[in-house]
Order: sequence, then structure tokens, then C-alpha cells
Amino acid sequence: GLLGSDRSKWVLLAFPLAVGAGAWAGALLPESQAVYYMVLASFILLGVLVAGALRISRAIFISLAVLVGLSHGAANANTDLSGWPLFLYASGVTLAAYLLIAIATGIAVVVARQSQWGPIAVRAAGSWIVAVGLVFGSYTLMQA
Repeated sequence: GLLGSDRSKWVLLAFPLAVGAGAWAGALLPESQAVYYMVLASFILLGVLVAGALRISRAIFISLAVLVGLSHGAANANTDLSGWPLFLYASGVTLAAYLLIAIATGIAVVVARQSQWGPIAVRAAGSWIVAVGLVFGSYTLMQA
């Protein structure tokens, strides 16, 4: 929302497709702990980018969206499925990811444009994303 709709519109396509591909790959490939660390890193990295209102290029922005989508899709894959049920599951996850990113992006764009405090509110939400990542990371490390 802080980077503008020009960059956000590409993420509306890239992120859900990456989540679906990640769910598909995660169901077919052996489970890896690296995926969970990538999910953890994505919370912290994206939260820092939003909280700091850091300007990044479109290519880097879309690449990050794809990596985040792949890791979150793989982390939430259902390994008990194959064939048609897996296709339906991956399609549903892709649709859910699209709805999530469309609503979140829409809210961020509207809030950021509403008034002077809009960008500050979006940046505050970014700091909460970092906090969630740190709590999740602490919990993950305690379980290891």
C-alpha cells in the first residue's frame, strides 16, 4: 500500500500463484525445516520493509512476493493428498491467498491515502508484523 498501486497490482497475480505452487510442491516433496525458517524470515523481512517504508524496485518486490508465497504455500501443504484432491486443495489455497492479498493491499492503499496519519498507521501495522515474526521465531526456537 505504501509503494502504490503500480507495484501492488503485480503482487495480486504473483503471490497467489506462488502460494498455490508452493502448496503443490510442498505436498509432493519431502518436508523440510528450511521452509519454516523461510516463513519466519518472511514475517520479519516484510514487517521491516513496511515499518521502515523502504522503497524497493518492482523486480525485488515481486521476487519477494513469490518467495514468500512459495514458502507459505509449502509450509501449509497437505501431504496426504494427491491427484484431483491435491489440485482442488491447491486451487482453494490459491484463491484464499488471492483474497487475502487483495483485501490487505486494498486496505493498505485506502488507509495510506486517507489522511496524514494513513501511512503512519500502515507502518505501525508493519511493526506488528515484525513482532509476530519475533514471537513466532522465539516459539520455534524453543521447540527445537
